[in-house]
Amino acid sequence: MNDISSQEIKPETIKLASTPFSSEYLPSSCEHLPSFIKTNTSHREFYITSPKSRELTIFHWFSLTFSNINVSWETISQDLCPYPPELYTFFQRIFEKFARKSVPGLTEWPKGYAPCWLWSKNDEWGTCANGAKYRLTTNYTQWRDVDIIYFDYPFFLKIDEPPYYDMKQMPPHKAGQVWWFRFSDEGLGYYWFVGLGNFLNLFDMTMGSPADFFDIFQPAYGIYKGHIPKFYESHITFNEKKNDVLISWMVGNCDPVNNRSDYAYELMQHITVDSFGYCLHNKELPDQIREKYGIKKNGDTAYYSTNMYDVKIDVLSPYKFHLAFENSNCKGYVTEKVYDSFLGDSIPIYMGAPDIDDYVPPHSIIKVTDFENVEDLVKYIYKVANNQTLYESYFEWKKDKTYENFCKLCRQTEEQTICRFFDRALWV
Repeated sequence: MNDISSQEIKPETIKLASTPFSSEYLPSSCEHLPSFIKTNTSHREFYITSPKSRELTIFHWFSLTFSNINVSWETISQDLCPYPPELYTFFQRIFEKFARKSVPGLTEWPKGYAPCWLWSKNDEWGTCANGAKYRLTTNYTQWRDVDIIYFDYPFFLKIDEPPYYDMKQMPPHKAGQVWWFRFSDEGLGYYWFVGLGNFLNLFDMTMGSPADFFDIFQPAYGIYKGHIPKFYESHITFNEKKNDVLISWMVGNCDPVNNRSDYAYELMQHITVDSFGYCLHNKELPDQIREKYGIKKNGDTAYYSTNMYDVKIDVLSPYKFHLAFENSNCKGYVTEKVYDSFLGDSIPIYMGAPDIDDYVPPHSIIKVTDFENVEDLVKYIYKVANNQTLYESYFEWKKDKTYENFCKLCRQTEEQTICRFFDRALWV
């Protein structure tokens, strides 16, 4: 008698029903995210069950950052503070993923205790123009009593397996607590899980870029109103620009998720590009810039020096063009690269966000996507470089001193982030 449980089942005999989730198992970049667009985000609201006059407690859930992950775990594990049982899974995850990984022989923290160092940020208080009062805290001992959980550092949540974000590094969703999420400074290129519907739907209100993914729009690199006039100043004219080398470049991330490195390398086969950063480095900083900023000649390339942005603008300003290549081609991910070019009176040669036109003045950049190949781009660069009228047409926007033409979506609001969330609250 054959026992069916002992029979080998060959993979080709397994029948798989059709699934509506196939696209959610495949994403690996912002360009391959399954379709997810929040509807009516500009009018979406959330409820707070409290009198508006009461001070609300907001828990800033960020725990560890890239700047403090290398803390001495042995030292901070000598001073422990209590937390409620609901957070046990979270602290176990922190211990295994960070503490024990850093110090393999580290003694496990007693159940219900974790380093007080994680509590260390001082509380902050504020009052918004709409009347909302709040206290911002990182006191895990008081977690049960907080009204709002505020997430703005999702970068350590990324994992390689579905659902692609580590739920164990997040608290349980306690009934009555409101969850906020803010995505800033980075794009969906490296952290594409943030754009998944099942992640964003964890939160009552979200903020970030691009606008069609988040309830409240905030540019990845916003320009404050008071800073905009600086971009309309001109310092180096066409005739003062270099003619022996036309293009500069300075980047420090040599592992982008787009093809910027390959494209830059191919470009260099057709035209000289002075690369001052870590990637495809072929040019040292001029001595006068090193002396100005106190940079050692055989040390830092200056990309991560203390005065990085000032150094960068001084470096690129003699050149007619600057490669403003983002590390990903994600909608809404526009960083300082294109704006640094403007400040240096150089024409940005841009690779990155497909909606870049919403973030820059009209006719102010050259987009690599407008050319079929690198050779065509190079021909156009030479054409612009040798025609003063055509070159200066890329700075025509600077003549509008109303500053209204600067951009559609790059402006940063002056209102505090916390208060922008409270603007969407319905108090019941």
